Amino acid sequence: MTKLWRAIEESPLLMDVKDVWRERLGMEFEPLGRFLEATNIVATRLPGRTPWSSLKVVENGDGFVAFCENTGESKEVLRADVICQQLNSRQLAAELNAALSLGRRPEWLDNSRRVWFLGNLSLELQSRPVYMSLHIASDLITEALHAAAAHARSTFLFLDLNSKRRDQKFDTSAKIVDCKPVEFEQLISVTPDGSLQAKSKSRELIASILGVTLGSRLSGYVFQRKGKHRMLAFNSEIEITSETNGNWYIEQLLTKPNVAFRCTQLESLYAGLAEETSTGSIGELVDMETLKCYRDRLQEIDEEFEEATSFNDPTRQERLGDERQAILDQIKSAQGLGGRVRQKFDAERSRKTVCKAISRSIEAIEKVHPELGLHLHKSINLGLEVSYSSDVVIDWLF
Repeated sequence: MTKLWRAIEESPLLMDVKDVWRERLGMEFEPLGRFLEATNIVATRLPGRTPWSSLKVVENGDGFVAFCENTGESKEVLRADVICQQLNSRQLAAELNAALSLGRRPEWLDNSRRVWFLGNLSLELQSRPVYMSLHIASDLITEALHAAAAHARSTFLFLDLNSKRRDQKFDTSAKIVDCKPVEFEQLISVTPDGSLQAKSKSRELIASILGVTLGSRLSGYVFQRKGKHRMLAFNSEIEITSETNGNWYIEQLLTKPNVAFRCTQLESLYAGLAEETSTGSIGELVDMETLKCYRDRLQEIDEEFEEATSFNDPTRQERLGDERQAILDQIKSAQGLGGRVRQKFDAERSRKTVCKAISRSIEAIEKVHPELGLHLHKSINLGLEVSYSSDVVIDWLF
């Protein structure tokens, strides 16, 4: 059993001096140190030699002195020893999001940053929203439950530290708002190097808690064009949005899951032209502007990859890595010996056109059908090649 959850539970303020955190976390202190951040708050007391004793901290010139009020014994201490370390709940939320493969970025729901919306589960688990509470007082845990319910407006998963701290009021409220509580310890484990990861049976446990049957084929999903409009359903009532070329591109992806389309290919299909005619790539030289677009995108990918790394998002890292390699391959194929340009490729222009159209359409869909918009956002991979990948088989009606 990891000491992380117990250490958080034993810290009512989620803040203490480094030595106290070290004692609580034991051997896990070093690998889990990234969850702690220094504050400007100086502790007024430090732990003494025995569990029931403490030392008073006073400032002494440029330093600090800690002394026992009973014995008068004192010692000089460093500023680093008396500065409080606070739990970085944002970092914890981001890593839980990655460990459970949740969509969207986490967001906090209260000013104390103890209640977080972590993201949405996979489609197979009905895209249910997931929340976490770091409160330990029963009345505050119930308040966190209501905050999550107001945000979710549907069945949701609620992660907390210890089920024994929930009271009868919480249990009654949970039934009313259709909350499914579960402890962190039941779903998440900590590896020896301090990484958070979902336990091997966490998916099955969540399915059981939610009453979901895994492996079933899903029906009742609509992405159908009707004249100038698009009919949308995602195991729900029909919603309507305006038809766009981005929706047309999305439909092509939904009809062939796990198939990668070149953006130039999609553009050509939409225009009813042969791909080489649409791109104008035969016999023409690549201009410097086209190559600059490639290099600009590579720089953007490096920045996005760094962000994905900071959020511990391996799925996004893999996608960006694949796109980067695809661009490098395009540049290599467009150049001859000595780096001389061989012929013109409009792949980058097509990427911008197609990906922007798809992104705008998903944003428009999210406004009228958030669940479908979230699914498309999570399942469509954008780049020089675009594709749709779902973790379950869906019978779409087109």
